[in-house]
Amino acid sequence: MPGTTRRRTLRHAAVMLAVAAVPLGGLATANAAPSHPAAAPAPAVIDATVPVDREVRGPRAPTARGDLDQLAAAASAGTSYYPRPPQRVLDTRRAIGAPTAKIPAGGSVVLHVATPLGLAPGAIDAVALNVTSTNGSAQSYISVCPASVAAATCRRSSNINTYPGVNIPNLVVSKVDGLGRVRVYNNAGSTDVVADVQGYFDDSVTSGTAVGNTYQPFQFRAFDTRLDLPAPIGPGESLVVDFFDPDPDFPEDTITSVLLNLTSTAATTTSYISACPAASAEADPASCIRTSVINSYKGRTIPNLVIVPLDDQGQALFYNDEGSVHLVGDLQGIFYDDQLGAQYFPVDPSRVLDTRNGRGGVPVGKVGPRGSLRFVPDGTKVPATADAVMLNVTATGSTAPSAYVSVCPGYLVPDECRQSSNLNVTPDRTVANVAASEMDWFEPGIRGVENEVLLYNNAGSTHLLADVQGYFTFPVL
Repeated sequence: MPGTTRRRTLRHAAVMLAVAAVPLGGLATANAAPSHPAAAPAPAVIDATVPVDREVRGPRAPTARGDLDQLAAAASAGTSYYPRPPQRVLDTRRAIGAPTAKIPAGGSVVLHVATPLGLAPGAIDAVALNVTSTNGSAQSYISVCPASVAAATCRRSSNINTYPGVNIPNLVVSKVDGLGRVRVYNNAGSTDVVADVQGYFDDSVTSGTAVGNTYQPFQFRAFDTRLDLPAPIGPGESLVVDFFDPDPDFPEDTITSVLLNLTSTAATTTSYISACPAASAEADPASCIRTSVINSYKGRTIPNLVIVPLDDQGQALFYNDEGSVHLVGDLQGIFYDDQLGAQYFPVDPSRVLDTRNGRGGVPVGKVGPRGSLRFVPDGTKVPATADAVMLNVTATGSTAPSAYVSVCPGYLVPDECRQSSNLNVTPDRTVANVAASEMDWFEPGIRGVENEVLLYNNAGSTHLLADVQGYFTFPVL
């Protein structure tokens, strides 16, 4: 039962996108799914243009922003990223990482993250988890915090908003406690929770034989199969995207992972999407399809921020299990094995924006159609030295049948911000997704408000909330 891989080659500007169908042996078989005959459309070549005029950040002189001592002290506490092939570390349905039992209302489980990764408890500062709630009995929310944070405090921020009968994932980049653990809290009803590790952060430059990766914000729409392919991705089929050379400033062989807002749309049935390094997925298909990044549903557009490790050729594979679906990928940034990029600073989660009560210094009230708001995250959580911020953004009370929310650096205008999306909202759901937004910075007489973030709502009106998970800061030269 062969699957099919559609290959797309992404290059930086006026790029040639070669699309073809090639076998991906054993993928459907390993999933015990119905036979998916290999499609064989004629290879196609598509032209596309990716923005080339944006400013790329990098290490800065201490006089450019802030005080030298403050910047140097902050840089010394930063963490580097270590990508991992996707690995399931929690599944309350199958006694992976916790007993076989749903998490009850007001209950939580403590998950050991370092141990399943083969790491000492103190060898990890934060973890990137794709967390999914499933089999929920009530409308609720899930919170993930360091295990040292009590449940009563953990519940003050949220990561996933859950509904009965729906599998809902979200990326969580959580700080861990001193023993390498996180707490997973459920507010109401009961639910199973599944978590797949995508990588971890550590404050050392190396971990074993691996070299730590740093971050570069880099936002644009990388691919859209509605435009790039002659047909959607079918059952048992996969899309391979080549992410090498998103910018000439970055040598191809240094890019190890991409931070991507991945959206599934136009699904014909309930399914799931997996994302893996292309070479490892093709060599061992079962290893890829045992994990997931999005659960897709007919009639719904669903986004999720994912950190996808690339193979040595800079390629990632996206697998669709059932039915057909289109995928849209908005690049948020790249991780590369160079210590001149931005380091990550995890924090205990905290709410920094809420339009229902004016938190964040914004007006009380919903953001209207084609409306936007600007805010500066709490300086006690996100210092003036930050260059990008990791926010869990939630939309609630939307009035539009279909709308989207975009999160951008404050130096953009709304018409620029709206060209990509982070959150797809509907009036019957409270939805959340993580956004890794570059932040504005102040240059007298030239630009901006220090650390300002722009949120744009394209239709209807909606309340917006944001919980900070951490921030990125470039080193000082």
